[in-house]
Amino acid sequence: MASNMTVMTMGFERAMEVPHGAVDAPDRSSMRVEALIACGTCDLPRTPSAAQEKRAPLASTCTFDSEFRAGLGYDQPASTLASVGVMAAGTGSTASKYVARRETPLWIAENCTQCMECIVACPDTALPNTAQEISTVFRAAARGFVSESESKDLLLAELPAVEDRVRTRMMAGVKEKAPAPFKDLVEEEIGTLTQVDEPTRDSFLEVFRRIPFAYSMTPAVFSSKERKDAGSGGLFAIFVSDLCKGCGECVEECGDKDALVMASAPIMFRVRISWTTCRIRPRPSWVGMTRRTPSSPTL
Repeated sequence: MASNMTVMTMGFERAMEVPHGAVDAPDRSSMRVEALIACGTCDLPRTPSAAQEKRAPLASTCTFDSEFRAGLGYDQPASTLASVGVMAAGTGSTASKYVARRETPLWIAENCTQCMECIVACPDTALPNTAQEISTVFRAAARGFVSESESKDLLLAELPAVEDRVRTRMMAGVKEKAPAPFKDLVEEEIGTLTQVDEPTRDSFLEVFRRIPFAYSMTPAVFSSKERKDAGSGGLFAIFVSDLCKGCGECVEECGDKDALVMASAPIMFRVRISWTTCRIRPRPSWVGMTRRTPSSPTL
């Protein structure tokens, strides 16, 4: 039997250089789809509140970056933590596994029962989830993704009435067992606001075209609360973050509920807008299922 060194030598002899372009060349891959990013004039809070407990250095994203992603390559110094591969859970929340997969889970809001089995099963904590008041979601979409204009102010002024109409239709759909997708209800009601110009309406609606929200089969968040206290029912959402490596375990756990299915990776264009929107929404007082990350304030 050939020695290990012989095998290694033969392997090196067969190695060949793979031609490639400039490392810093623009990404023209078909796997990337343009993301919807919050506008630069967004007036929503971006820093943690004073009430949020300060994390220990070990559990902070900045420590993770300095230890493992300082951009120093082979010159990265081995600190006490890095030398033994120690890192706190969740500190790699911004690490992307994008190039490692060709399929990712796609969440279908209309089929979700909020059983949370997928959240528990995910080995990479790649399914952050949130429950929010409808008014909070509306304000975040308008303030974060609509450029400053007089029409934006008109839209913000109309949102409470839009919420009331949408909420009434949501509840009617649940009672009749024929609920319409949340985005369809929003699109129809926003379409009636002729006093708001079309570009403003389109910018607002693009958020809901890209991010699905569940309500019809999540009674703990919407219908049960709405029956007890009109106006208190909210929305539920699950996001597939860029930590996902496409293992499909969540789809297996979801089973015949079909709230999660595997889809081609370009669907990940939802990731950046989902995380951006999730991070700029404040956490409601009645929700205990939102997810915090070291680099973000309350959700």
